[in-house]
Amino acid sequence: MIGRTLAHYRITAGIGAGGMGEVYRATDMKLGRDVALKVLPAEMALSPERLARFQREAKALAALDHPGIVGVYSVEEADGVHFLTMQLVEGQPLDRLIPEDGLPVERILEIATALVEALAAAHEKGIVHRDLKPANVMVAKDGRVKVLDFGLAKVTAPEEATPADSALSTAMKTREGIVMGTAPYMSPEQVQSRTVDHRTDIFSLGVMLYEMSTGKRPFGGASSIELLSSILRDKPPPLTEFKPELPHRLGRIIGRCLEKAREDRLQTAGDVLDELRALRREMDPGLTASLPERLRTAQPRSSQVTAAVTQAWRRKPVKAGVFLAPLLIVGVLLALRIWHPPLHQPLPEAKTWYDQGIVAMRAGTYYQASKRLERSIELDDRYALSHARLAETYLEINSTERAQEELLRAMSLAPDSSALASADAAYLDAVAATVRRDFAAAVGYYQKILDQAPNIEKGNAYVDLGRSYEKNENLDKAIESYLEATKRDPQSPTGFLRLAVLYSRRQDSANAEIAFKEAEKLYQTMSNNEGRVEVLYQRGALLARTGKLPEARAQLEQVLEILKNVDNKYQLVRTQLQLSLVARDQGNIEEAKTLAGEAISLAQTSNIKNIATQGLIDLGLALM
Repeated sequence: MIGRTLAHYRITAGIGAGGMGEVYRATDMKLGRDVALKVLPAEMALSPERLARFQREAKALAALDHPGIVGVYSVEEADGVHFLTMQLVEGQPLDRLIPEDGLPVERILEIATALVEALAAAHEKGIVHRDLKPANVMVAKDGRVKVLDFGLAKVTAPEEATPADSALSTAMKTREGIVMGTAPYMSPEQVQSRTVDHRTDIFSLGVMLYEMSTGKRPFGGASSIELLSSILRDKPPPLTEFKPELPHRLGRIIGRCLEKAREDRLQTAGDVLDELRALRREMDPGLTASLPERLRTAQPRSSQVTAAVTQAWRRKPVKAGVFLAPLLIVGVLLALRIWHPPLHQPLPEAKTWYDQGIVAMRAGTYYQASKRLERSIELDDRYALSHARLAETYLEINSTERAQEELLRAMSLAPDSSALASADAAYLDAVAATVRRDFAAAVGYYQKILDQAPNIEKGNAYVDLGRSYEKNENLDKAIESYLEATKRDPQSPTGFLRLAVLYSRRQDSANAEIAFKEAEKLYQTMSNNEGRVEVLYQRGALLARTGKLPEARAQLEQVLEILKNVDNKYQLVRTQLQLSLVARDQGNIEEAKTLAGEAISLAQTSNIKNIATQGLIDLGLALM
């Protein structure tokens, strides 16, 4: 394959073999960049069932958009060869970086934290990797960690378990050397050909952490049968048998990941992340994190001065404390004057645009809100709350990287939450938790905001709480919150729109249509075109999913007609992509290709990165 050109990709070098084929380095001659190109085996391309499964999984993986997961750019076919194009990561696989006696504990925690964050993002989308091992983790030259090769991944509903036969049969049907490449990291349920869920990745993660800590794998054997038997039967030696200096808590974390019964393991990647963070704090309780680290850990931000005083009291005997107390009090008062300057007051015009942005957010029209908040920041870049609100709107329109940038700016402008009102501080923490995908923590912060909200704001607070429950995949609680929001403020359309979306997800067409009609009526009363378009788009998507293609087309074409007179590129791109899928399902392949191509071009020129990636996948599916 080296030297060959597929479409506009010139293959320049081999990289290795992945779970679904050979991986090559290639140059995208249109965009002038290097990519990783994975060529699918011919036997997979000849199987309609396996090809369709691959297409579904590739589409789901492309939607992950997490900095710790290698991005999928497109699914393509040229000269009868099916292939993926992906982000090319310059660096080394983790298996080449682990020395014979393991890594230093600080490096273990750095890599493990980044790895588990990526794993959590995949699990939240219902994706189980099923082939986690050091060779599938790349450490880039700048130290960033990237998870590779979801070739054996399974796309499921987050709560579903899935057959394990793919990973096991792949290993058992391959020659001995290949078995040893994957089998050491299998979970007991994979070995036994039982159903698997996200907890199988937790077990594989435990194997990796053990190897990173000691340089040795926890399970072994002279043959594949002995190895698989060891996974089912044996308890690995404690870490301290090899490295006595390792923290006991690290051994406990790994031990809980390696429990034979999955119900006895740490249950989620989020649980593992909590344990790793607790270990880091235990190892260095006085550590003052950098801004990006605070974003990752998202602990409520407290004063550095208070932390320093606390450490001083811990170090000094009580008698010394009595004499030092007056000095400490004076020091704290002086420090408070230094560390708590008055919060910046925005320029009046910037505050006006900020308030208009809030109005748009409350109506659920996030693209409109983003433009108003961007204007507020243009007028006054030091207004922290504008940056925080803009981060939230970017999250809602699938612009994750821009959301992270705005949140970091907001936190740099308000480094200590004591300068903010209590509700604003909780809101900043809630957005931070959402950006790093710690949705359970976000629920807690939004609940705090609800508890503090005056009665007139309760309806909006219930919508925000509902969105956090929705992102945490707790649909029952989300629906409960939205219903309460509609009771508190029956004139606000957002609660009705979100109810309609969730009823759609549950295939409850009757209740979805009731909620759609109520939201549509309210948006029409408000003359809010973005809201009306969102109702029509979501209704069209529901009709498409239920096979009512002519009705779906009518809704989506109505959206395009409205958008001829409205500048909303985000909604235009989404609608074109959805309509391209409807056209494909109706057999109109050329129309599907045209619509998807127009959408991708607009998304790329408008810097709507996530949707551009999704569009490339959809265009690839249309071509197939």
